[in-house]
Amino acid sequence: MATTELQIRKLKLKKPSMTEKELNVKQLESIVDEATKQLLLRDFKLCLRTCNNGLSRAKHNFEDDSVQYCVECLAVIAIQAYAELDLWQSVLPFIQSVYQGIESCPPVVIQLCVLLHARVTEYAQCHAIASIWLRNPENSTKHGYSTVAQLFVTHVLIPQGKTEVITPFLDSCNALEPKVKQDIVILAKKLEGRMASTDVCEDIRRIGQIHRNKSQKGNGIVTHASGIAKSLGLFVIRKLSFVNLKMMAKVAAVAVCVYLVTLEANRGDLISNHSRVSVVLRGAMKLWRSLFNPGVR
Repeated sequence: MATTELQIRKLKLKKPSMTEKELNVKQLESIVDEATKQLLLRDFKLCLRTCNNGLSRAKHNFEDDSVQYCVECLAVIAIQAYAELDLWQSVLPFIQSVYQGIESCPPVVIQLCVLLHARVTEYAQCHAIASIWLRNPENSTKHGYSTVAQLFVTHVLIPQGKTEVITPFLDSCNALEPKVKQDIVILAKKLEGRMASTDVCEDIRRIGQIHRNKSQKGNGIVTHASGIAKSLGLFVIRKLSFVNLKMMAKVAAVAVCVYLVTLEANRGDLISNHSRVSVVLRGAMKLWRSLFNPGVR
């Protein structure tokens, strides 16, 4: 009798097993995390292999929203890795193999493609990419539509001195509200006669950092956290009496920990991800103490 009661209790306590779909999403999320770490640690070739591995896994469940989000993350990470390796020619074939066409890409992927081709002054490609995507009616309601138009103006038309075609171009983007068009024209006038407002490489990295949260609030959180991580690293280096390669690696690891905690915050409630966040924070604290106390390992 006692044995039967024990078995019943175990059955009640046993967590329901994940479905195959949930397991697949969980594995893809882990691959996204791994690829993100590799990108931050500048292991770009390994990062690309990880992204391609994840994208191969996602092919069979591409219609699922959670899977699509993981695919978007992997595509953005891969584009950044290609950019860092100066393999910009590989980007268009890559995204076409993932999304089967330019017009089907998420806004952030198009933004990165425009910036990357602007970086190497392939303006004809920029025009083709932006035009194909902006003219697709299905993209007109997507968050990021106006950003694609603005990037094309600031990083493609202005550097070429083609200010006279800015207004006709904006008028061809039927989904843009008049206020948005006016703001872009005002920005263009400020930049007239100069190069684009910001460095293209920096914009590529910035957009890549904020891709995991599409809301304006989430974008601010990630950008702010990236600034905190960078400032923290500089602060530590200034405070240390001497710096060697081992210490630099620890400072970088602490910055990565800060960034990863932010990624968890973007993914959902920190309370729901408490165990994972706790592990990262404990590791960061241990590294922090070891920087100023060599006896701690």
